[in-house]
Amino acid sequence: MAAHRTGDVNAANGYKNQPSGYQLKELNDSQKQYIRSSIPILESSGVELTKLFYQKMLKNYPEVRPYFNKVHQKSLSQPRILAFALLNYARNIDNLTLLSELVDQIVTKHVGLQIKAEHYPIVGHCLLATMQEVLGRDIACPGFLEAWTIAYGNLAKILIDKEKSVYENQPWNGFAEFEVVKLIDESFDVKSVYFAPKNKEFKIAPAYPGQYITIAWKIPGLPHETLREYSLSKYPDIQNNMYRISVRRIKDGVVCNYVHEHLKKGDVVGVSPPVGKFTYRKFEGNQSLPVLCFAGGIGITPIISIVESALLDGRKVVFCYSNRNYVSRPFKNWLLQIKDQYKDQIKLKEFFSQEAYVHNEEVIDELMTRVLHRADIKELISADCDIYLLGPNNYMRFVKEELLKLGVQPNKIATEFFGPYSP
Repeated sequence: MAAHRTGDVNAANGYKNQPSGYQLKELNDSQKQYIRSSIPILESSGVELTKLFYQKMLKNYPEVRPYFNKVHQKSLSQPRILAFALLNYARNIDNLTLLSELVDQIVTKHVGLQIKAEHYPIVGHCLLATMQEVLGRDIACPGFLEAWTIAYGNLAKILIDKEKSVYENQPWNGFAEFEVVKLIDESFDVKSVYFAPKNKEFKIAPAYPGQYITIAWKIPGLPHETLREYSLSKYPDIQNNMYRISVRRIKDGVVCNYVHEHLKKGDVVGVSPPVGKFTYRKFEGNQSLPVLCFAGGIGITPIISIVESALLDGRKVVFCYSNRNYVSRPFKNWLLQIKDQYKDQIKLKEFFSQEAYVHNEEVIDELMTRVLHRADIKELISADCDIYLLGPNNYMRFVKEELLKLGVQPNKIATEFFGPYSP
């Protein structure tokens, strides 16, 4: 573990030499009150605190830098997520069982990234140090810091134990070497990448439709590997021992621009096993129900195998797909193929938000040159159906809120999001 850095406070030093030895310790009433007293602070200044925490950690501990996306730091989406988690932890300090869903989300996220027990002391050390520096001695007094030290240790213990049980059941741990075997342009700004194990004897793991993998990229000029998560945009090709991901190019995106400009057949990357809970739900009692899918932009990637699975099960599918325009719409050939193969079993409704006119050859089933409206969602809801939703934050927030207003039960809406919806 890294040595002590100048400026780090003594209150958190104990974590640096505690790689996996956390023990559950019950908080007393006084300590719980210190945690509760953090609620208004986290509500008003949580994002500022977590932003400074990440700056401290990423500056002083280069070993954790591969796990974090600079774009997410700049947009504050990562600090918002951590602030959200800390706030909910404080709000539920008297009954942590209410956090079981949040804990499961964190575990899935950590396992996807291959976070290990030895990373937790760094986070705890920097978090407590930041609290003391930002809040000052009047608030972050010895009792306050002791309470949060115990609270963090308890949370770390819970997460480490749960993650360990998942790792023990994975087909491999860490990042196996995979080789790029094919690259396909899906639109002007989306490229599909096919990977196969470098070791021909190594067999890929099956995945549930909708799951994702994490790729460890070696970007020229960067001193460390860079990790990024990608939904599998096709059910794993077990016969040919391949995975496929699809990457949209965005401005200032280090990895996505590398993929579009420099990645080539034969390049080697690290790949972690498939994980994720945004998956096709198949159980006795729902096989006759129709499926309604909402996807915005590159959010289509996990939806592809979900749609295919539902169609193979004989279920009717309505697929509502939003893009900016026809040149930014990926997977046109796939959309044409499933429509041709399944005919009236699938209904495709597309929305192009920035297109005033569309050539007839671009219309596959039904296409509107406008954004998705509430009336569209209301029209699509059947008496009982399974719903899958993925896309940009604002898109997901809008669609989910409208579904709930229309009386759809939350457990009928499968989505993949961690933290607060934010721009």
